[in-house]
Amino acid sequence: MEIKYYYFRGSWNRPLVTVCIAKDGDKYHRGISICHPNDRPVKKVGRVKALGRLRQAMHKESGAVVTPLSWNAHMVLTAVIPSNAALVDAVLPSSEAVAMGRCNVKPTPFEERLFQKPKYAEQK
Repeated sequence: MEIKYYYFRGSWNRPLVTVCIAKDGDKYHRGISICHPNDRPVKKVGRVKALGRLRQAMHKESGAVVTPLSWNAHMVLTAVIPSNAALVDAVLPSSEAVAMGRCNVKPTPFEERLFQKPKYAEQK
């Protein structure tokens, strides 16, 4: 299983959302960690939480880890990160109960590119 991480950054280039995407054969799995805008984001903590949620989802029968949020993460993130609004929409549902870990997801085009080998690696 190959694992990659990427981030949605807010003001001051702070990583507010950490996404952990794993490719296992032809299946993709995703874990998400969202930092409340009033908290100080720590990249390492976001990675650990996102990976943990991905692993939890892989071990649950439903294939999803749903977390109810006291604040509407989708609304906050699309307002804070407007340049990535389409990607936020693809990764996060627009409800207050966010699936923080999910198995057998359809990867976004960006996520598919993360797993492609660089062209210069094929020339060797």
